[in-house]
Amino acid sequence: MTVKKQNDSGQAMVEFALTLWIFLLIIFFIIDFGWVAYQRTSFEYGYIHSSWAISADDLGDKDPLDEDPSEASYSGTLVSDALSDELDERSPGIIAANMTITNAKAELYNKPETYKVPGRTGDAIEAVSRTRYMDLSADFSYVIRPITPIGKMFFKEEITVEKELERTRVVRTQHRSE
Repeated sequence: MTVKKQNDSGQAMVEFALTLWIFLLIIFFIIDFGWVAYQRTSFEYGYIHSSWAISADDLGDKDPLDEDPSEASYSGTLVSDALSDELDERSPGIIAANMTITNAKAELYNKPETYKVPGRTGDAIEAVSRTRYMDLSADFSYVIRPITPIGKMFFKEEITVEKELERTRVVRTQHRSE
């Protein structure tokens, strides 16, 4: 038979009180670390894919690739809104109010290339390939705010992730032979 001493009755309560704050600190840190990592990864993924997914049609460019040189320049909210829309679509975890896109520019231009192809009579005939390129540039800034006071203690009030976009991509290609 076990005899319980009177002074042992509060021991479990004292141990619980001493370890509870450490346990809560660890849990809140894990929650905030996961949140910050998720937000950063979503932003990185959306940033990359928005630059791939934006098209000339999103900017209102309808060049038929008939002329060389043919150049068009777009900037400001037209380009930044198109990038923002693509980023929102690609990364549902992004908080749109925490993102800013500045210095957004899109330069579109045609570049011809001539080459020889076999003709019907066996003679080589000249063919033209025109490619429309887009030089896309923008500065992205995304603010991540921890969600618990413990996260704010470890990660600061906010974490700003900045990316500079500089991409050249093919928008459209056309091949013609006479």
